[in-house]
Amino acid sequence: MSGQGKVPDLVDGGKIISHSRAIINHLETHTALPRLIPDGPKQAALAHLIEDWAKTTLAKAANAVLLKEISIDPELRRYFFPEDLPLNFQK
Repeated sequence: MSGQGKVPDLVDGGKIISHSRAIINHLETHTALPRLIPDGPKQAALAHLIEDWAKTTLAKAANAVLLKEISIDPELRRYFFPEDLPLNFQK
């Protein structure tokens, strides 16, 4: 639904929520437990900071490592690209 290819959608009744932070905020206001964001403002700010870091810096580093490993390991490459590989990548 979101068209982004990486962010999930939440459908709640007739409402579609498409961004991870918006989904978390929606769940926080519409469900009792478990809490996803800490109650205190400092702890909540830290949780948002860690989320932003994970989506940017950590994700970029993890993607680089994964792409390197996919280029080296044929089994891993087949796992991620089982049918769509050009012949020169299947060797």
